[in-house]
Amino acid sequence: HLSQDDLLRRELIMDLMCSSTIDFQKVGQQYNIDFNDYFSGELSQIKNYADEGLIDLTDQGVSITPKGRLFVRAVAMAFDQYLSRQSTAKYSRLI
Repeated sequence: HLSQDDLLRRELIMDLMCSSTIDFQKVGQQYNIDFNDYFSGELSQIKNYADEGLIDLTDQGVSITPKGRLFVRAVAMAFDQYLSRQSTAKYSRLI
């Protein structure tokens, strides 16, 4: 059974992987959350990707740049809460 948080995170990861964007306001309205507060840790985590030009990160959303398209999985992983709980790697390597 998926929790509301699971459904939200699944949608975010799919949006990044398929359309390369997340609209914070749209997601916030759909799930009745303040996106920036709910995902403050994740947004801090992906800020490094913005510094490297792999994503465009604004107060309105995040989008994968053409340069960052090859690293979209790394960005999406920041929103996967289960990866941080694993004690051993159970996912495919990025590179």
